[in-house]
Amino acid sequence: MPASTLDCKDEERCILRLARYGISSHAGFRHPASLEQYGSETPIHSDTPVPSVVRGFLMAGLLLLKSRTDHQANAEDLFADTRMPFGDHLEDLRVHLWRALIGFGGALLLVFALDFAGYATGTKIGIGKPVMAFIAKPVEEELERFYRRRVERVLTNLERDPALERANWPTPFYRIGFSRDQFLAALQKEPASGVNNFPRPRLEDEGQTGNELESKGLAVERIYKFWVRAEEPLREAAYRQEAERQVGRRPILATMGMMEGMMVYLQVAMACGIVLACPWIFWQAWSFVAAGLYPHEKRPVLLYLPLSIGLLAAGILVCQVWIIPKAVETLLGFNEWLDLEPELRLKEWLGFALWMPLAFGLSFQTPLVMLLLERLGLFMIDDYRRRRRLAWFFMAVIAGIVTPPFDVMSMLFLWVVLGVLYELGILCCGWSCKVSGTKDEVQADPRIS
Repeated sequence: MPASTLDCKDEERCILRLARYGISSHAGFRHPASLEQYGSETPIHSDTPVPSVVRGFLMAGLLLLKSRTDHQANAEDLFADTRMPFGDHLEDLRVHLWRALIGFGGALLLVFALDFAGYATGTKIGIGKPVMAFIAKPVEEELERFYRRRVERVLTNLERDPALERANWPTPFYRIGFSRDQFLAALQKEPASGVNNFPRPRLEDEGQTGNELESKGLAVERIYKFWVRAEEPLREAAYRQEAERQVGRRPILATMGMMEGMMVYLQVAMACGIVLACPWIFWQAWSFVAAGLYPHEKRPVLLYLPLSIGLLAAGILVCQVWIIPKAVETLLGFNEWLDLEPELRLKEWLGFALWMPLAFGLSFQTPLVMLLLERLGLFMIDDYRRRRRLAWFFMAVIAGIVTPPFDVMSMLFLWVVLGVLYELGILCCGWSCKVSGTKDEVQADPRIS
């Protein structure tokens, strides 16, 4: 068959047409690759005999062409190495979830081990218990200030308030026992150092029981019993109030059930385990998700994730250092104004102390949310600027909802911070648009290859 009959325009079409011609002349042979996708061609006489050697060369050329075409397609396909069936994706997800759970379990065991080590050694080693003390510290400090202000108020109004003045009347006489030997030493005008350092009298049965609380007393001839009374019992109680709280009811968070303390500790320990295992958990999540992302989709995540974590930590720190102490002071101020005794539960305070910092941390993500909406095309910079007053109004509403009621200072503080972050988001959107515009100009310039 003459070469002109083939009328080929390029090498690939020649190979395909010759292969088609050779295959059609071989009875009973069908190649698995369909050639219909290459379009209609000049009719070829199928009855023209083609030698077997030629047919072999043509088949080899066809396979080489198919291999080269597949290689080019795979080179352009970024997911050629990671593409898998849906079942394999589920299996990969299961593997990453189990790895994340194992990492969380290891971190939780570390929390328990360190807390037990601190308990066994009597030191402050640990994670869960110190975190509980850190969470409870603001409210316990404010409780101490609450009771200290009450003492100061009683001492200030002692001579002006009839009820306090009546409570401060002298008490009835009651007896107090003195050691006879020490009393005689004082009457003989011995030095104060000797009288003050007089040995403690031993009770009659103290040597037998070894327990001072179970002892009956000294011999009658060794004790002088004097009648005394408290001239200002209320003032005396106010002066002793700080010391008595250390051995009596302390101004700390209270539990209303036997299981409440343990359950709260387990919640705090689990939260600490999640925080410790966060890098590992995020890495497992990223390993699963990143396989389906293009390189230009991975870059923003790697760029903005550290900034998001920094803003989250800044919001939590601001709330823990500034907002929570002011909020507790304001709320306890109402108890003081209404003359009520505060009874703060550990479980309720834990929810408040964990929710408030999280809310502040999420509110600090405002610039990144604005930038994301601008990148998606949902909002433009002009929209942010044109609706600035409406945005400030909604930020004031959010600040009023997040902060405790009637805490005006905390609300104003959060409102101003959100406003500053909103303006920062506008600047970030403007900078991002300038950078994107510069890149588009560079790519569109034909002089730049």
